Amino acid sequence: MEEIRVSSWAELQEQVFADSWQPELRRFRSNFPFRGRNDAAEA
Repeated sequence: MEEIRVSSWAELQEQVFADSWQPELRRFRSNFPFRGRNDAAEA
């Protein structure tokens, strides 16, 4: 799995909702949101 790091809320939204248009719902809905960890050293 590719790790993607973002540096702003707008960039996070862009990544979370990339390619997430659900025509049957007529809205964007991501299948892959992950809030992450508060300390990368814990990984």
